[in-house]
Amino acid sequence: MQTFLFAPYLLPAPLDKAKVDAKAKIIDVLKQENLEYSFTIAPDGTIMDENKGTEGACSIDSRKVVKNSVLMHGHPVLLPLSSGDIASLLATDVILDEAITVDEKFSRLIKNESFKSEKDYRTLYFELEQQLCLKALDSLGIDYEFTDSDLIDMFKDYLETNICKPKASTTDEDAKRIMSQLDISSDEDKLEQMMYFQLMSNPHKYDKKHNTIVENYPLVQEFLNSEEGVHVRHEFCRDVAKQYNMTYETNLE
Repeated sequence: MQTFLFAPYLLPAPLDKAKVDAKAKIIDVLKQENLEYSFTIAPDGTIMDENKGTEGACSIDSRKVVKNSVLMHGHPVLLPLSSGDIASLLATDVILDEAITVDEKFSRLIKNESFKSEKDYRTLYFELEQQLCLKALDSLGIDYEFTDSDLIDMFKDYLETNICKPKASTTDEDAKRIMSQLDISSDEDKLEQMMYFQLMSNPHKYDKKHNTIVENYPLVQEFLNSEEGVHVRHEFCRDVAKQYNMTYETNLE
């Protein structure tokens, strides 16, 4: 009787098989319901968690993420990884996060070495979302840089509140002179420290980047969902990859 031996390397690794099965399920849910569906897969191929989401989001349970896990989920819209997706990758021990479309296209980030950010998901999400929105503002030609004029106006508010000097009675030249005496002529951070209690109830009052994004948010989102905006999203993913020692791969472009 003839015996056939199969080399182990010819058989799919457990993780590879789990990823193939997860991809099939994700695409099936996209075809049937047009909803996101996510998998958290351990390095040995064990499915640690799977969840059905909505048309725009799908949550993961970070408690079920083991070191070097893989995240996979569907994207009903042909967009690359979002700020939230990337925040989940950075805030956990996940090694790879991949978004898959119904036509089997993908957008994925891979950590070049295992790490977990010291920042939590919420902090990372807001930082990344701001970074993406600022790229959109750049493309739209909308300025958001804090200028000397903004600093002078901020200082007038300080005088009005702390020195009881009406803002309208302080000229720009008066403000510049006093600011120079206090050594804050070009130091926004120092002035913010001086205004600490004033800013407690409204910490973003003089945050021009934040406020410009808020004022133009519908326009920013409309742009980011346009053809040009999708290219900016891919550029954003590549920027983040460089920042955090990761590799970005996609065939969506």
